Amino acid sequence: MNELPLITVSALRSYGVTIRLTTRTGGVSAGGYHALNLADHVGDDTAAVAENRARLRATLGSDPLWLKQVHGTTIWDADAADPSGHAPPQADGATTARAGRWLALLTADCLPVVLVRSDGARLAVAHAGWRGLAAGILARAVAALGDAPFAAWIGPAICGRCYEVDAPVVEALRALGPWVAQAVRNGRRASHYTVDLGAIAAEQLKRLGAQSVIPSGLCTWENGLWYSHRRDGPRTGRFATLAALQPRPEYP
Repeated sequence: MNELPLITVSALRSYGVTIRLTTRTGGVSAGGYHALNLADHVGDDTAAVAENRARLRATLGSDPLWLKQVHGTTIWDADAADPSGHAPPQADGATTARAGRWLALLTADCLPVVLVRSDGARLAVAHAGWRGLAAGILARAVAALGDAPFAAWIGPAICGRCYEVDAPVVEALRALGPWVAQAVRNGRRASHYTVDLGAIAAEQLKRLGAQSVIPSGLCTWENGLWYSHRRDGPRTGRFATLAALQPRPEYP
């Protein structure tokens, strides 16, 4: 079994978190899904997706927790219920306090957000597109960490230069607060706007009490390493953002 060339992110390492990213490289999917599509809901060949996930499992050493993401606000407690052998839980985030438990998010323009308590005791991840942001997914993820200081990292997603939306999307996001206007610009088309979802998420996380918010600064539309629904259309894949707590040192 070939190991995959994952990208390791050190942004939250000082808090005891390992983050790894897949790219389009190393899988067997064909066409618009080439090559390491990990999503089983986008029309790709099921055998190809199964092989891609098997390669990821071999590289990580265990299966990550897959979610059925629906642009909602549910945060799944991976320690309270184990869906192994069953359908993935319908949720757009997950949390764990168990070291070595990989949490996975699948995206192709939406924000993958990783959050950790500053003491390294609990980890959470959240899939945040505009619907999830407007509905409060980040507040739910922060609440899942407990009443404690935290830090966050925002992974590769479509940037404010490339993400153009219509007025109803902007109005939904403005419900978060008047500060959202700072991340909105007039678009290239009439009655359309460019929106920086990453900037909105970063500001909201700070307002929710984050001690540190680290953006990756990587755009999925501009960078061919990753899938982009906006760039490639509906017949494209999803890459994974994977996060796990490192084992905590034991002292006598």
